[in-house]
Amino acid sequence: MPATLEPSLSGNAPESSGAVASPLLLADVNHGPSFIAEPPHRVEFSNGSGGRVDCWATGRPAPVLEWLLADGTVATPVPRLRIPQPNGSLVFPPFPAERYRHDVHAALYRCRAHSAQGTVLSRDVHVRAGELLLFYWCSSIDLCFNRRSLTRESHSSTVMSLIYTFDRIF
Repeated sequence: MPATLEPSLSGNAPESSGAVASPLLLADVNHGPSFIAEPPHRVEFSNGSGGRVDCWATGRPAPVLEWLLADGTVATPVPRLRIPQPNGSLVFPPFPAERYRHDVHAALYRCRAHSAQGTVLSRDVHVRAGELLLFYWCSSIDLCFNRRSLTRESHSSTVMSLIYTFDRIF
């Protein structure tokens, strides 16, 4: 008849064949990676704010997290434009419009969590960066300011609305 083990805080089981493990002992069993938080399908940000995509996974042993490009290769760091973090985040720092790169800022990414116990891939993440501009309408105010160029413009109008929007996708 198999021996039944009592729960042990130390996690050490007596050496006996056919023993039935307690729930506390099962926590020590290796298992493949699984996502705690899978990244969203679409991420949009402005070049002025930058963006970040997070990916979190668990497993035993702890999985390695890395970001893949559409062709399956690892997304390596691109200085000041794309920075993969050891914690699973993919960071896109703010950048001037002239540093836009289509392969970085309008790309498809996937998070991969892998260990000796297996590999899981996230859904596709479509990243898109745009230029954020200020739109305005004036009617009876002497001056309006263009946020993009920080220049003063003369108008005879009242400000009807201020809207931040993606005016131009690179």
